[in-house]
Parts: sequence; structure tokens; C-alpha cells
Amino acid sequence: MTGTVFFTLEPKLLCSSPSQLETWTECTRAAACALESDNYRIDYEHPETIRNFVTELDLLCVPDYESKVSNLGGFMLVGSVLSVVFLDPLADIYGRWPLLYASTVINFIA
Repeated sequence: MTGTVFFTLEPKLLCSSPSQLETWTECTRAAACALESDNYRIDYEHPETIRNFVTELDLLCVPDYESKVSNLGGFMLVGSVLSVVFLDPLADIYGRWPLLYASTVINFIA
């Protein structure tokens, strides 16, 4: 369950002022969201920045994105649990490979 923490890690940000577009300085999420989207960027070169739901789905300036991303991680966990509970007993009847493919599809859908 601790792996879901990485889904919501806030990336390190660089901001520039409108008067000095060539100068990038580290800034907070609140400062970056107050600026126009051209005046801030994610610092992917920083060792603490990882690619996760926040960076890939562009959720940085969405209010309360932590709960939305946590719900996505929860849905993935529920999909894994449901596939194990309902598909594993069927492996005795139909074999492992067809059920492995079916559980993979259910994980992707969930």
C-alpha cells in the first residue's frame, strides 16, 4: 500500500517571471499555478521528480488532485483483488492461461 504514495508525489517546479523568461528558479505549486502555463515547467532533471499520475495527466493545478489520484490507485488495487477472488477458482475449470489473460484485461479495465 505504501507504493500508492508515489502516485501523488508533487514534482519539483521551475518558474520564470514574465519580465525574465530566460531565468528559471525553483518555486512552489501555489506560485506555479498562479502563473500562466508558459511561465512554469516541471524540473525532470531534479532527482526527487518522478513521472507519475500528476505529471502525466497534468493534474498539478487541479484542486484536490491528491484524492483524485488516490482514487485511481485504489481502483487499480480493487481490480487486482477482484480478479484474484473471482477468476482464480475458475482456473481449475478452464486452465491457467485463459484466466491469466482475462485477469489482465480486468486489471486494465479497473
